[in-house]
Amino acid sequence: MNAYMKSLLAASCLLAFSCSSSSDDNKSSDETPVANPTPTPTPAPTDVPVPGEPVSKGFRFVNDADVELPIFVRGGMNGWLGDNVSEELLAASRLNFDATTGCYLGTLSLEAGEIPFRLATYLADAQGTGWSHLKVGLGAAGTSAALTLGEETKVDVYYFPAGDANGKDFGGGGNFTLNFPKKGDYEFKFCTNADDYTTSFLTVSAK
Repeated sequence: MNAYMKSLLAASCLLAFSCSSSSDDNKSSDETPVANPTPTPTPAPTDVPVPGEPVSKGFRFVNDADVELPIFVRGGMNGWLGDNVSEELLAASRLNFDATTGCYLGTLSLEAGEIPFRLATYLADAQGTGWSHLKVGLGAAGTSAALTLGEETKVDVYYFPAGDANGKDFGGGGNFTLNFPKKGDYEFKFCTNADDYTTSFLTVSAK
């Protein structure tokens, strides 16, 4: 190979290397680094209920000292939660407030048969007010009103935040009765209107 051809070949190789390097440089300069996405903050809950105040869904019952009144199912299934009732039986008979639905919910394990009951609050305080803050029933005192399993029923609510200082029974409508077809778990759902607790409904359903 003569000197002219060698020179031409060297020039071609040099040109090819220069183009390749230029292409890589351009590619690197055009690439933009991807930034890490900024995490979206979790919003603070806005529907946390405040005891003693109406909430967006439902109403929470309190006494005149702004202490929340727990609601229980009292009836033939638990001896009407009479004197010296155990903490275990109280816990098994309690309805707890659910902020999502605005209802008091609870599940009781019951035997089959027709059982009378009502809803009521209990607060063992220094004044011994006990059951005298709230009663939920239906119809006239001393009567019984039959409920239908799985059916929502408008009920009567008697609410006295101060209780009854004299320990006098202030009444509270009649009892409920319901025929439980078989032994098992049943959900009690007591729903109240946030602005008017007297507009309340009770549903008992098999689970």
